[in-house]
Amino acid sequence: MSATASETLAVPAESPVSRPSRNLIESILGDTLLVNKYVELLSLIDPPADLSSPCTIGVTGCRYGDGATSVAIGLASVLAYRRSTNVTLLDLDLGWPSLHRRLDLPPSPGVGELAAGRASRDDAMRQTILPGLTVLTAGKRPQRGIEKAMKVSQWLARFKRAESPNYVVLDLPPVNVDLGTSVLSATADALFLVVRGGKTPIEDLKAALTRVDGQPLTGVLMTNPRPDLPSWLARW
Repeated sequence: MSATASETLAVPAESPVSRPSRNLIESILGDTLLVNKYVELLSLIDPPADLSSPCTIGVTGCRYGDGATSVAIGLASVLAYRRSTNVTLLDLDLGWPSLHRRLDLPPSPGVGELAAGRASRDDAMRQTILPGLTVLTAGKRPQRGIEKAMKVSQWLARFKRAESPNYVVLDLPPVNVDLGTSVLSATADALFLVVRGGKTPIEDLKAALTRVDGQPLTGVLMTNPRPDLPSWLARW
């Protein structure tokens, strides 16, 4: 990196960015090995043919606890930091959202309210410590299923046209938990499936791969890897 994390991430004391959120992003960008891993992942993504549209990256897991939200935050942070580009990170797990907790954001309108026309952009968008990275949490309207996912995917298409970020990173529900995930992941140009070594049963992985068959699956990422795992799993 051309500058230290502390130099690049300095913000005024009165910044509305919460301290836990700042610490999380700083810890990601301060880990050179981890940043290089994310850079390697991003190199696997082919930009969309229509360069006027944002590149959309989806991240899902087989089930909760696999680490998909952590990967989504890491990808979005490294994109905004290393490429000095505009990135929007969205929590599309409207059934059991976690992005607001990980970034210590207060309850507020989010994707659920925006998709339903019950909130404005200014009510929902949240700035992070990185100037190019904004966050949209899931909001306060829990919902799951294919019908809800279709409405959210339609809203997402309108959002990308109106906001025109360079990249959109989607923190998706686990594909084996929410049937609407396959609808939402189909909106992505690249999709990463996250599994946890020693925790995710192989049957869950096979079921997840079946559910995303035909979608733009870029890779399977394994957190907490074990040495006896097959080589086709990317190891983290």
